[in-house]
Amino acid sequence: MLVFVLMGSTNMAFGSDQGSVSFEREQCTALEDDKPADAIALAQQQLESLDQRIKPIDYAHFLGCMGWAYAATDSIQAAKKTAFDLFTLISQQPKSTESIKLTRRAGAIYHRIGERISAVEIYQEAMNQATALDIVPEQIPLLINLGVLNSEIENHETAIDNYYTALDLMEANDDFRYQPPVLFNLANTLRGQNRHSEALKIYSMTEALITEQWPKSRAAQIYFGIGASYQEVENYEKAIEYVDKAIELIEPETDESVFNYVIQITEANLDLSVNPDANYIDLADQAYAFFNQAENSKALLGVNHPLGSLAMLYERLNQPEKALAVYKKHRTLLNEFQKTFNKDYMAQMQNQLSDSQKREQLALQNSAQIKNQLAIEASENQRLITILVVSFIMLLLVLFVLWQYITNRKLKQMAMTDTLTQLGNRRALQGWHIEHKLPAPPAKRYLWLIDLDNFKTVNDDYDHDVGDTALIKIAACLEQFLTPERYVCRWGGEEFLLLTDDIPPEKINQYAQLLLNAIANVEISTGMNTFSLTASIGISEIIDLQRPTWRRALYSADKALYTAKDRGRNCVVMATSQS
Repeated sequence: MLVFVLMGSTNMAFGSDQGSVSFEREQCTALEDDKPADAIALAQQQLESLDQRIKPIDYAHFLGCMGWAYAATDSIQAAKKTAFDLFTLISQQPKSTESIKLTRRAGAIYHRIGERISAVEIYQEAMNQATALDIVPEQIPLLINLGVLNSEIENHETAIDNYYTALDLMEANDDFRYQPPVLFNLANTLRGQNRHSEALKIYSMTEALITEQWPKSRAAQIYFGIGASYQEVENYEKAIEYVDKAIELIEPETDESVFNYVIQITEANLDLSVNPDANYIDLADQAYAFFNQAENSKALLGVNHPLGSLAMLYERLNQPEKALAVYKKHRTLLNEFQKTFNKDYMAQMQNQLSDSQKREQLALQNSAQIKNQLAIEASENQRLITILVVSFIMLLLVLFVLWQYITNRKLKQMAMTDTLTQLGNRRALQGWHIEHKLPAPPAKRYLWLIDLDNFKTVNDDYDHDVGDTALIKIAACLEQFLTPERYVCRWGGEEFLLLTDDIPPEKINQYAQLLLNAIANVEISTGMNTFSLTASIGISEIIDLQRPTWRRALYSADKALYTAKDRGRNCVVMATSQS
């Protein structure tokens, strides 16, 4: 995903009483990106001459300059230690606009060296301070930083909320300095979450801000985003128009990149939609060769999954073997990325915990000094009583938080579980549907509405306990068919609902017959006798994650189910339409 990042150095205004220290601070800030080694030397010289207890803000500024310069030279451990020292120092100062900027500075250093978990924590701390003091000009860039970071750690919904909040603050305070990067990042994030209509609205707002002074590459990214979004909503005429605009602004022969190939592949796919005889095999092969270069692997996961578009192009060019090879490479890259991401995430969580423990130890040391001063004027017994009371209160708080956590977890589990069969309920299934992206073509998501035949006679001829036993056994039978790409719930009464992402269209009948046979082979005991049940199944396809589509799919499956009943039961009917 392409994003604007606001994370650079902070060049702040200083009072006239700072003298030469103010000049040195400005010099350090001017050097930290272009001449980081000189900035480090200057900052070290100033830190040796300053007393952080007397001039903590000046000291903090030089720490920030040195930490950023360390990050610019890839001195990761030195940058991390300096950022930790900066955050620890500034946390002990009175809260102000200056302390917010310096806190954000510490977060920016962590962000630049890839310590995203610590960066999120520190940016959020700065945001809390800015909100408490109602300093809006500092809240807006912090929300952008948080939006970018939350996208990077795959917390996309929170990122979207960050960007919308920033836009609301800009509107309320008539401050639009950061509007282009916010709109651009928001539109890209929305498109990555398949919210294409919403993304188009934001892209249109971004397009209105483009001027001749904009870099051509940035304008091309915006036009491409608009074109790709129009393609997703099947407005191919508009899609071709905007993709062509993007292509006019790039020079593939002199500026070869993953992004440029993505634009060309998208244009080829659009052209094949209206001109199926066109030949783009040379372009596809060139792109695949470029994508296979080791140095481009990381970029393949950052430009809205270009391998998926390439595989689609090969399919349309009747090259199924090459399309399959691209899909496999795409899946391999995603798996490798996820493993690396999980490993880095856990490592950063450990680092963040270690940093938090260090800050807590420093806070405890400060607290101990204060207590020692008070202990001179207080009796030993009073001090012990105080410690006991505090410990008791902390114990109560810990027990309360633990009890609340366990209770909330149990309540959430109960709210998502059918009490009889222990399958998920409607809420759980709909949550799974929303949280899981639709499978990549040619796979499809199917909704299977399963109704047990003549179930009323079970309750009438035996009793409801036997009926409950039957439902429990059928539920256990259906659970045997589950994979990570399937979900089953009890929909209500004798109805079950199954979602599948891994059953291709040509295997529908085979899988359906497996379901019917498995259900029919479940033996239910009444004490003296045993019997079995059959089921009727209605199937429909889910084409997107929108709520109206869900309702249409459910309605279509229900109609298909009643058709199966009319055909004599113990059979499956596939809905032919969702209308």
